[in-house]
Amino acid sequence: MAFDPDYLEFMPLNVVVQKAGAGYDDYGQPLPGVVKVYKGRAQVKAVSVTTVMGEEVTSSAQLILACTDPISTDDSIPMNDATNPGGKPIINVEPVYDEDGVHHTVIYF
Repeated sequence: MAFDPDYLEFMPLNVVVQKAGAGYDDYGQPLPGVVKVYKGRAQVKAVSVTTVMGEEVTSSAQLILACTDPISTDDSIPMNDATNPGGKPIINVEPVYDEDGVHHTVIYF
């Protein structure tokens, strides 16, 4: 699994990912876990995606991350400003593969 560092010039954002911890709180929300920072790029456009529950919905924004680590819909991205659509629930996560394995990850909001 390798990420080509040449792609980093297209990823100007530092995206904070709050990984889900082990277990859930009394309200069914994932407990917070480790915080990781990845380089990324925000893209605001309507895209039809399928949720992990199999429901077809419209994603209003996507984050493309220089990340080969597994990311879950239980994780969160707490940043929320004009350049980062974080703060919204993650609808779906799609690793993008090349001949060496996972190349980068797309997160749909």
